[in-house]
Amino acid sequence: MSKSLPPFLACLLAAFVLSAGHAPAQAQDKDSATQPPAVTKQPTRQNLFQTVLAFMEKDDWKPAQIPGKTVLRAYFKGSNEFWMVIVNVREPARQVAVYSIPQDKVPPALRTAAAEYITRANYGLNIGNFEMDFEDGEIRFKTSIDLEGGVLTDKMIANLLGANCLIFDKYLPGLRQVLAGKPPLEVIKAIEGKK
Repeated sequence: MSKSLPPFLACLLAAFVLSAGHAPAQAQDKDSATQPPAVTKQPTRQNLFQTVLAFMEKDDWKPAQIPGKTVLRAYFKGSNEFWMVIVNVREPARQVAVYSIPQDKVPPALRTAAAEYITRANYGLNIGNFEMDFEDGEIRFKTSIDLEGGVLTDKMIANLLGANCLIFDKYLPGLRQVLAGKPPLEVIKAIEGKK
């Protein structure tokens, strides 16, 4: 009388045999020797940079590539002024980030007030955030998306760029007021309609 393997060992053995490319005898049929193994086609990986570039060209952003990088630069005219828009495509990480950056930097003496202003502006934003480099005074507004396992569409790019520029346009005049000496809280209340 033959003794059968305990169930957990039988499963382990079956997994080993299948992973080694061998099928158990009862799983093979007589036609399998004449049929080629099934080939599964790997999906083509989307080139994010080319997708963003094509959209921006089609949408008349007039982007310029930063030499040697997957970074595009364009300019946007808001309600009151022009500013630079940077689109940084991180292919290996499958991420796209959009930055709106004003033409000038915050002077050292005003960086604390500017930091308070952008912190107050950030509170409650559903999309994006302001950032400031305390070393050189650069302020920027960022929107970004992670596309691991997904596909970047024109609508997603339009939303990234559109939300970025609309929010930056809303808060940039307030930043100018803060840099002219107005208290950040007073400026935010006026912009957001708070009392």
